[in-house]
Amino acid sequence: MSRFQSYAMLLITFLLLSPPTSAKYLDYDREQVGTLLEKFNYTSQYKLTSMNVEEQTELYTIYKGNLATNIFKGRPQYRIPFMYYKNVQPLAPLIVVFPAIEGVTVVETGVASYFAKRGYHAIIVESPEDIADTTRPTADFDNFFIRVVNSSRLILDYLKTKPEVDYERIGGFGASLGGIRCAYVMVVDDRIKAGYLVAAAGNLAEVVSTSKQRIVKNYRNTRMRIEGIATQEAFKAHLLKISVLDPMIFAHRRKTSEFFMGISIRDKSVPTKNQLELWNSLRRPDFKNIYLPHVLAVTYSLKLRNKMLVFFSERL
Repeated sequence: MSRFQSYAMLLITFLLLSPPTSAKYLDYDREQVGTLLEKFNYTSQYKLTSMNVEEQTELYTIYKGNLATNIFKGRPQYRIPFMYYKNVQPLAPLIVVFPAIEGVTVVETGVASYFAKRGYHAIIVESPEDIADTTRPTADFDNFFIRVVNSSRLILDYLKTKPEVDYERIGGFGASLGGIRCAYVMVVDDRIKAGYLVAAAGNLAEVVSTSKQRIVKNYRNTRMRIEGIATQEAFKAHLLKISVLDPMIFAHRRKTSEFFMGISIRDKSVPTKNQLELWNSLRRPDFKNIYLPHVLAVTYSLKLRNKMLVFFSERL
């Protein structure tokens, strides 16, 4: 299939799969977007509570650490775990790696170590909260993402203190939830200069409402029972009503060329429809169609590392 045919097929798929559920996130004027962006204002206040060597090679050292912060209301000593792959170079660019919903796996460590062997630093920023924490009410949906985004921004603040990091040359990678986190941080904060996203999406309220991923389904079913929501459609309507934030709202703040997207076709965990909505809101960056089930599409990221290297080399 030619590049033109791939693009045409993806565009037709987007038009066929995209009813106007995402329209609410794209209809804000400049003043409204500015007001919503203010919800992500934060205080750069944190403490490095641990930093231990996990592994050392000729080319890099892996440190496992934690930041703690008190900036989030009602959540004292909020912990932000990370793994820092420090290259031996005295000054080098850095790749921020955002894990998927299962946490740190061979995908994230494989990407981080790949770049650490090739003259980059890398840092895996673990999610400080479990997206599928069934004790968290749906009313906290937007605030959850604010905390997740701003905890990553605290990591970026911390990296500013590292003299070996070329702070103007930071890239980001994530697959699935990791790709969503990467995109969300990038559209809010311009310090990550380029993002390579695999199976990432916008319209997150709909993603959580329709995903067939087992962890997300368990969260949804549990909250429906606790909050007295009778059907999945009612849950979707409820979440779309209360959620006013989404990465698509702020996507126009970035250049299309700053992104690459691997789009998982016929994905039911991070629905392809919602992946295409993010792609469209970013003004249709370069992409690759991945014809694999969701988990295999995420794992396929490892086969894309050489292409990632070219992408980041050209943009950082």
